[in-house]
Amino acid sequence: MKGVRLLDTAAVEDLKTFEAGSDPVLSVYLSVRPGDSRGMAARLKDLLNPLRDAGPDDREWSMSLRSEIDAVIAMADRLGAEAGKGIALFRCSARRLDVQLAVSDRVRDRAIVDVRPYVAPIEAMLDYYRHYVVVLLDGNSAEAYRLTTDTFEPIASFVEEDVRKANYGGFGGYEEHRVRGHAEEVRSRLHREVASDAAERVRHGADGLIVAGTHDHIASFLNDAGTTAKIIGSFVVDPHTATPAILRANAIGVAEQHRADEDQAGVERVLDVEASGGLAVVGTRAALNAVNQRAVDTLWLQTDEMMGGSECTDCGWLTVGGRGLCPACGESLTEVPDVFDAMAMSVRQHGGTVRTILAETPLSEHHVAASLRFPLRVSIS
Repeated sequence: MKGVRLLDTAAVEDLKTFEAGSDPVLSVYLSVRPGDSRGMAARLKDLLNPLRDAGPDDREWSMSLRSEIDAVIAMADRLGAEAGKGIALFRCSARRLDVQLAVSDRVRDRAIVDVRPYVAPIEAMLDYYRHYVVVLLDGNSAEAYRLTTDTFEPIASFVEEDVRKANYGGFGGYEEHRVRGHAEEVRSRLHREVASDAAERVRHGADGLIVAGTHDHIASFLNDAGTTAKIIGSFVVDPHTATPAILRANAIGVAEQHRADEDQAGVERVLDVEASGGLAVVGTRAALNAVNQRAVDTLWLQTDEMMGGSECTDCGWLTVGGRGLCPACGESLTEVPDVFDAMAMSVRQHGGTVRTILAETPLSEHHVAASLRFPLRVSIS
């Protein structure tokens, strides 16, 4: 397994089935900042040097781990050339594992040493990623595309009848008026068909419609579509020169802005509910309590930090700190690398939603908040 590839479900499944035996697997997540190769090298050293003595007191293990660390640090000047906004690296040379995954969102810098790849963050990304319908308008035709984190592919074409030029004169201008009216009706019919198709795709899982074309085409479409389709934004391009790469880049920008706006509104809402004593909690310990009681409807995460914790091997109870006995059932606790990731996994397993916040919001000072399904019982610590 070698080379840079885009994050997708197949990549995660490959990593989940990887067997390292007793050899160390180094998992590294790093945000990519354009033109920051020097800063990236420093961040890698800060992340990885403390891990040089991690793991069991075994000379072969230590030599293998240090070799992986040195190899990753040496890659600093090349990382990001083929990545998006973040990159995930997984290395275990003894078992021929060398995977680099480019991701289109910023990731939290972190490094984990274990006997298996640490895939929780990229599993969370796949859950978080959405897909959109992108429509390129061109007069009496339109092309629809499907946009996801790793694909931009055509999914439908729409063509209405050709119409002779709308400024064709004819007798006393009457023919021009008739042709122009007919052209507008043809275009409106096309727009309604496109909007209806997009609405159906939204009902089956798409997260919204992005409209592209000239100013006039977009304005006309918005007027004809009304509220039929969930339109999240638009961008202006020349339909005759726009390549798939140009369309994809512009559509990603619209989608990211829409998500940032949603995140900002969602965070403000959950903080307001908590402040008024409603069904919401803010802060790590309060959110842990809610997660453990299976009360979380939506978990909101915004942090670049990792926090070690423990998980009950029997009931799944999560705590901050080291090993011991579960306060809920008395069984043994096992360490987890990052309690924030563990909380997210637990919420998903019990039917809740996790929102990883990338925009700048007031949640950054609290790290985590949760919208609740029901009031919490007394906390068990």
